Amino acid sequence: MYKSPDWQLAQKHELNIWEMTSKSTWRVLSELFESSELQSFIESKLGDIEVEGKKILEIGIGPLGIGWTGLFASKDKEFNIAIEPLPILTVNTGLLGLDEFIKYLQKRVDVVSGKGENLKFPSESFDIVVCNDVIDHVLDYHLVLKEGFRVLKKGGLFIFSVNIFSVFGNAKWNIYTKKRYSNSNNVLCHPHSFTYSTIYKVLKLSGFKISHSNNSDFSIWKKILGKSKKARFLCTK
Repeated sequence: MYKSPDWQLAQKHELNIWEMTSKSTWRVLSELFESSELQSFIESKLGDIEVEGKKILEIGIGPLGIGWTGLFASKDKEFNIAIEPLPILTVNTGLLGLDEFIKYLQKRVDVVSGKGENLKFPSESFDIVVCNDVIDHVLDYHLVLKEGFRVLKKGGLFIFSVNIFSVFGNAKWNIYTKKRYSNSNNVLCHPHSFTYSTIYKVLKLSGFKISHSNNSDFSIWKKILGKSKKARFLCTK
């Protein structure tokens, strides 16, 4: 298991970044856009999925308390649960309409304080589990995925995405960037890095059956030499 050199320091930096985000119009809009892109991917593969009456868990929803779940899950908060180790923040961008909209979205999700490595839920208790741009930030991504698999119902949907590097970019990140900029926010907040191939294997080893991905977005040359990009997967149990 890989551990960040200073997990508490990494969490402090994460919170600082989110506090800046909570006061920035464009950063908040970027978070909404990221969730919308994930929804667009889901619809491109599965069409309109049924969420009403489905019990949904989002692992690492982020301190805005919105995630994919706040925008696209059930209208009934009783079915929308998220786990997040950092405190949920009040958004204050100064743009009243946006701030009120975020407050409305936050009220749609029951956020539980905790870590993805140790989910306090019974096995096979969720119809949908979401893990969006999370596992490169966590302490132990193997445990997070293992727990996500455990709490997902048989035949349930696992919605997953993470930023990945090309083979060259990943080598540069681990050999040069992490050493040269060891105290930077970017390095401290990303203790893990993946290529498309490695994250595909990690999901399979965690027990998930991969039904859809955005593999077509990655040519062989992009996988070897391209810039970092989001890998998205829809999996079942």
